[in-house]
Amino acid sequence: MSWDGTKLARGDCDVFAVLDELVAAWDRRVEDGLRGDAVTRSAWDGVQASVGLPVPKALTSWYASGVACLQNPRILPNDIELSGGIVVFQAENQGVVLWGIEVAQMAEEDPPVVVARNEEPLQFHQATERLSIFALEATLIEIAMRTAYGLSGVVDSRDVAGFLDWCVELPIELAHWPGTRRTRFFAGGDTLAVAADDTEGETSLWIALGPEAPRRATAIAERATWNWSRLP
Repeated sequence: MSWDGTKLARGDCDVFAVLDELVAAWDRRVEDGLRGDAVTRSAWDGVQASVGLPVPKALTSWYASGVACLQNPRILPNDIELSGGIVVFQAENQGVVLWGIEVAQMAEEDPPVVVARNEEPLQFHQATERLSIFALEATLIEIAMRTAYGLSGVVDSRDVAGFLDWCVELPIELAHWPGTRRTRFFAGGDTLAVAADDTEGETSLWIALGPEAPRRATAIAERATWNWSRLP
């Protein structure tokens, strides 16, 4: 079952509907699956009281979806705290990076997400313009890093498009990690990929392969030195 991410280019696209389709297509193809425990709307009452503002609909919708975040865990509502005017809701699995929402934007339905390296002084900058897109990108990263079959490694940035010539680049981009210039996402032919441009000329590439991926998808295993590979 392939997933079509090209509909994200439509301005009226329901991002959470696209996310549900993504989870349905890949849930059984990643280690431990993509489904977790859903968080009810009432669980946010404490956060709303402490911030003094409504909790964004996009944030409650993401938690309520039950989509798991094992690679970079979401913080449960009861444990969410303010940090320098930021409501921090997610942390990288080793605590190196934090993601959150500016208090001043908590009243928005789908606010921007900010990111910072977890060191003093915290210096947050915008990661995505909309939290719904961030939720989708977080799930794409989960799949790429927990896939049962795929490849990962550092490649020449000029080779990325050639490695993924049966895919299309999705119309979303993430300033995800401090120090990373950009993170791009690709999909097509029962394949998902995340490409993080680390330095000039080098890209960390994670490719998730489904059982219906084309033969040329597995052929790229011989075109680079990969840190990890497992072919379907």
